[in-house]
Amino acid sequence: MVDSVGASNKWDIVDHRWFICYGEESMSLIGHALGLERRALMSTPELAERIADRTTATGRRLDTDRALSQGTVFACVRLIAESGGMIPLLLYRRLTPKGKERATEHPLFDILHSQPNPESTPIELFENILGHLCLWGNAYCEIEYDRAERRRAIWLLRPDRMTVNVVRNERVYEYNLPDGNIVTLGRRQVWHIRGWGTDAWLGKSPITLAREAIGLALATEEAGNLFFGNDSRPGGVLRYPGKLSK
Repeated sequence: MVDSVGASNKWDIVDHRWFICYGEESMSLIGHALGLERRALMSTPELAERIADRTTATGRRLDTDRALSQGTVFACVRLIAESGGMIPLLLYRRLTPKGKERATEHPLFDILHSQPNPESTPIELFENILGHLCLWGNAYCEIEYDRAERRRAIWLLRPDRMTVNVVRNERVYEYNLPDGNIVTLGRRQVWHIRGWGTDAWLGKSPITLAREAIGLALATEEAGNLFFGNDSRPGGVLRYPGKLSK
């Protein structure tokens, strides 16, 4: 049984016959060699706080909601999320000596392809996953199990409510519920999909990396809106030390 599903490997080997297009990441040998016991990573709540507390060079504060109000950012995120969400996620069986076929009888097939949970369609779920990757660089889903320890559903989690820690070389997830309570989830309970990053733990937020460019675009839009909102008349007073002729 696979503990979690990650995006760093191409295939996830469920057993010797099955594979899907996202893979379980093996623990880093470097992490074992360093003997890491517990390490707090750059969690998404900390990232959101850092964005909120720091301004860009234009003097404007920037967070994900503010970034989405910029037309180019919104168009890019929407295009990637909607286009990727339309691609079906399929489960295949390996054939001997080579080849593959759809494994429609596998219990994961319906979850990934037809109904990830009672409230979401696959398109809705994967649109949001891709949108989260574009904004935060990480996407999280909780894996729900039945009494027989079989996966029965996957539920989308908000990246800005998730904190990731490393305990004895294993990722531990702390999720902040809307009521303020914190729930601890093990690696087996979370499908963590990471975007591009510089380590094996977390993806980098594209909004943070491009914050100055986005801040400049927002400041330019605001300056233009204020100018045209003032009947295209520049503000200010011109002073001349002498007398002006007609």
